[in-house]
Amino acid sequence: MSTSRTERLNIASRYAEAIFSLALAAKKEEPVVDAIVSLSEALGAHDDARTALANPMLTRDMKSGLLAALLAKAEPLAADAVKTIAQQGRAEVLPEIAELLASKLATHKGEISAEVTSARPLSATEQKDVNAALAKATGKTVKLKLTEDASVVGGLKIRLGSHMLDGTVDTALKLMRQQLLAPQN
Repeated sequence: MSTSRTERLNIASRYAEAIFSLALAAKKEEPVVDAIVSLSEALGAHDDARTALANPMLTRDMKSGLLAALLAKAEPLAADAVKTIAQQGRAEVLPEIAELLASKLATHKGEISAEVTSARPLSATEQKDVNAALAKATGKTVKLKLTEDASVVGGLKIRLGSHMLDGTVDTALKLMRQQLLAPQN
């Protein structure tokens, strides 16, 4: 049965909260989160593994075994958590759990993630300047996720948590067009 992204996040949030609480108590939050995020990324890169986890013909124990083999050398708390997730029939929400865990770890460390979209690659100096400006504005350590999109023409679009700053030429042109085409009173 297919579930919506909202339902998947709702399910994943309970697991992520429990895993992060256990990792904090054990003072192993970074290795636990890193192991689960790495596993999620590895599964995302391999269609066969993703297909196997989504296959209803494979038992929960088989899925658990697959994940346990992938985490054989990982932090034991992470391996146990993933084993439990698979045994509960929730292996399909592992990407959302990893996403939430990474967010919880960043918050715990006083970091914030910013998605920066530009028309061309930013130079190292430009990246440093954007990072410094965002760090000053938020008072937190900022991790930049850079993407390129030629359709923005110029300028930057920055998503910082739930906030969006759009200083792109594309958006400015669209706003100008709307204003020019708006009926005059």
